[in-house]
Amino acid sequence: MANALHLPEDIAQMLRDAAVLHDVGKAAKGFQRMLQEDERWQHRHELLSAAIALALEMPPEVVLAVATHHKSLNDVGLDESGIRVTEVVWQKHGVQQWNRLLSELGEHWQWVTEFLAAKGSDRLPPSPDKLPPVRELLRQYSAPNHRMSPEQQRRLVLLRGLLMAADHLASGHQTVPARLPEPVWKHRAWYPFQQQMANVQGHVVLEAPTGSGKTEAAILWALHNRKAGERIFYVLPTQASINAMVHRLRGVFCEEAVAPVHARVLQQEFQAYFSDDNYHEAVAKARDRVDLYRQFYAPLKVLTPHQIVKHLFGVSKFEVGLAEMYNGLVIVDEVHAYDARIQALLECSLRFLVENYGVRVCLMSATMPDFLKQRMLQLVPDATQISAYADTRFTKPRHRLVVWDRLLEECVGSIRADLEAGKRVLVICNRVQQAQWLYTLLRDAASVALIHSRFTYGDRSRIERRVLEASSQAQLLIATQVVEVSLDIDYDVCYTEVAPVDDLLQRFGRVNRRGRLPEPAEVIVCARFDEEKVRYVYDGEYLRRTLGAAPDGKALTHDILLQWLQDVYKDGWSRQSEQAYRDTITTMRVVLDALVPLREAEHTIDFDRLFGAIDVVPSALQEEYLHRISERQWLLAHDFLVPIRYSTYYGLKSRDLIIGAADGTPVVRVKYSSETGLGSHLEEDVAWLA
Repeated sequence: MANALHLPEDIAQMLRDAAVLHDVGKAAKGFQRMLQEDERWQHRHELLSAAIALALEMPPEVVLAVATHHKSLNDVGLDESGIRVTEVVWQKHGVQQWNRLLSELGEHWQWVTEFLAAKGSDRLPPSPDKLPPVRELLRQYSAPNHRMSPEQQRRLVLLRGLLMAADHLASGHQTVPARLPEPVWKHRAWYPFQQQMANVQGHVVLEAPTGSGKTEAAILWALHNRKAGERIFYVLPTQASINAMVHRLRGVFCEEAVAPVHARVLQQEFQAYFSDDNYHEAVAKARDRVDLYRQFYAPLKVLTPHQIVKHLFGVSKFEVGLAEMYNGLVIVDEVHAYDARIQALLECSLRFLVENYGVRVCLMSATMPDFLKQRMLQLVPDATQISAYADTRFTKPRHRLVVWDRLLEECVGSIRADLEAGKRVLVICNRVQQAQWLYTLLRDAASVALIHSRFTYGDRSRIERRVLEASSQAQLLIATQVVEVSLDIDYDVCYTEVAPVDDLLQRFGRVNRRGRLPEPAEVIVCARFDEEKVRYVYDGEYLRRTLGAAPDGKALTHDILLQWLQDVYKDGWSRQSEQAYRDTITTMRVVLDALVPLREAEHTIDFDRLFGAIDVVPSALQEEYLHRISERQWLLAHDFLVPIRYSTYYGLKSRDLIIGAADGTPVVRVKYSSETGLGSHLEEDVAWLA
């Protein structure tokens, strides 16, 4: 593991020492009895191991890593060391308790000394009662005012994180992390920009169109920058795009080497194993699989920004996540696709990892406005910039913009006409209700599918499989923003309500994706919209800027697209978005100041709310949901939940449309249909579900 991350030799040696010592405390009489007779032992074996490390005059980092490889310093589990008691209490009671703990090693002390002598350590005292207490060292490092240099913080993160990771792997009988095999490419006729990427050393910023092979270019870059077995992290905005990317990369490498990491991966793995009568077996297999995904095992992980940012919030055992990223290669695809808050979280996280953990980054996008590119270059000022658009093969326009002065809902006749002409039609709405309404009007017209974010997790998975499976893709797909990013779907024409220009370009990328049509495909943007309803989704300032600069009637060459972007974002983000960005930067400064190794963070900032979703159960599904809960079938119960924004939740609550289920899960009193989702009965007109 040390060699895999290209660790400095001094840290690698400390890690080897910690690995040898971390479990020697299990020689305690009570611990051995617990193993043999299943009799509970209420002491911490790692405190005995730490005392032995201290007696051997190991560096304090080794002692601390050993002492905390199960519990953090601010966990009550380590109170037995005397870490929180006063000197008076320690002298009156603590010393005696500590000596009783040391006496547990007496029966097997000879074995301990012989074991460590064989490892080259022969400085142990003749009996365990002479071992030093670890109290003072633990107290020193747990004190709120204790200050460590950045270098010592890094050493402690690496030692504790890698020791915990190795211990976890060994407990699961996985002694060595998987290796990344040689890639098996479908072709090797690389474009010039891909060849450039394969030779870049260090950070890189890439602009290349959808369908041009950005993924292959990024992997070539990562493989070239690997000195040993450093991990590769491929960051995407959505779970659906992650699942598709995992499938793609497993075809290049192998299944074992590529792991998805996101909030719903356990449910997905469970569904792969589940049949009607094997719930508990399927759960066990899924948990084992997901546990491996989250461990220091797969050399290539595909994940959301959430999975990186959370480590900086000091969550439990955050050191494992940071240690795994040491000297890592981070690929951020669709870097333009995040709102201002997530952009700020991602920037702060990447800057911290670049400056403190040797991370190298690849930032990719089809198109980036200048202000965003400048921010990326401030993040990695020494980055190499590469553009695929220098290659004339990527300058042929794939789309022609048509702006209609009408509502999207007024396009039903034109959509029907395109379907009757045999075209595959993509309709993208800004609001769920809008998508549901259009679906009810058009579901008889052709093979049709509806996808948005207000389905239960179970229904959403079923629909996503249909949308992504080439053999079952509908002729008409009605969707919201959920299809914008990294989904490999390809339609002939698009109808969309106006959205910010960068979102529109993402939508257009699902049409004539690889330039297969002889002429540019029409992408029709409806300029009229209900501003009162859309304000819950988009800042109206962006929509007005986008329409004001729209190159109506023109084939969208790269130069025209870039000019459109620059015109819309010539002054950067809107005032509202810029304020959200700055507020999040301020929050992250507080978070990073509170990030201290060996201790879980004690700030009060709610990490999950920064990503803004809460699960609810529709009232129509409450009975089945609670039945699954009563049967202790938690993963099946999860399939009946619907994620909604916190703002939506509070809006529904203010209208008395939220009640509590028996298990405390919020129940939303809005109708639900597995065909059209939450709030699908339009007569309810629940504005908060826009």
